[in-house]
Amino acid sequence: MNKSALAVVLFSVASAPAYAAPALVQIGVGQCGGQDGDGNDFTAVNPTVKVKVATQGAAKVLTLTCHSEAPNHTGRAVTYTYPNAGTCTISDPLLGGAVTTTRWEGVVAAGVAPDYLGSWKLSCTFNPASGL
Repeated sequence: MNKSALAVVLFSVASAPAYAAPALVQIGVGQCGGQDGDGNDFTAVNPTVKVKVATQGAAKVLTLTCHSEAPNHTGRAVTYTYPNAGTCTISDPLLGGAVTTTRWEGVVAAGVAPDYLGSWKLSCTFNPASGL
């Protein structure tokens, strides 16, 4: 089932109306991955939250947000970004396949006994105008 939706946001400044560019929003479609708190590759097959937003205006910015749980035995939160963990790749057929960006952050909260799973959050943003 395709859970895509087209969202249009309208707002006004003073009394003159202004309109934001429409956006394509995908909720809960597919999987995402990165590194867990122990530094191992991790795939969230069924993330608790996955939202991908592609604005349709001149900027055409693509943003991916994903939440899940991941192993973390370090006893502390671990943050991954560019350059310490490479780039983030977002697969999007509307942009012709996969795009890679250095604008991202992944955070794994400290794991709690007995399973040592911590909250895992990933956020990636791609702007074709800047190539990042």
